Amino acid sequence: MSIVESNIYKIENLHDLTCQYNLYKIKGLSKDSDDFEKNIQFLIDKLSSYSQSPCTYVKEDNEVFIAQPDGYRDLPSEFKLIGNNVLIEKIPEKRTLDFGKLNSSNVDIAIRFLQFSLQNPLVNDPNLWRPKAGAPFYYKVPDKDFSKMNLLGLKSEVSSN
Repeated sequence: MSIVESNIYKIENLHDLTCQYNLYKIKGLSKDSDDFEKNIQFLIDKLSSYSQSPCTYVKEDNEVFIAQPDGYRDLPSEFKLIGNNVLIEKIPEKRTLDFGKLNSSNVDIAIRFLQFSLQNPLVNDPNLWRPKAGAPFYYKVPDKDFSKMNLLGLKSEVSSN
């Protein structure tokens, strides 16, 4: 059994947030392939790591694109997948994402960009660690009082000899 832990905080100023982002057209990755979802997720993970940025994919006009916020390292023009090479072509026009006016075509982009922006300070904090991506963060130094806690509610037997 796995336990899911979440903290949900409302972003009060969402209507004030905007960002510029780039689209990169992906060529050579078949949307009809049985492995499309696995390949696109692998590609997103590798490109995010390469550019140290939040990347996500977008489908528009029956084409596949990678969305990446402006201000990060450009994505490579080619990437090797198992049994396949994909070409990555940067679209020249930048787009604006208005977090106060989200719709079904851009909400996934907004979620990925916000998730990265909120997690990045935690990832870069040398006092924290997490066992794997997506897992909660923990302090590297344990709480001094933890060993004194009676987590099971057991009575301790103290002899008075």
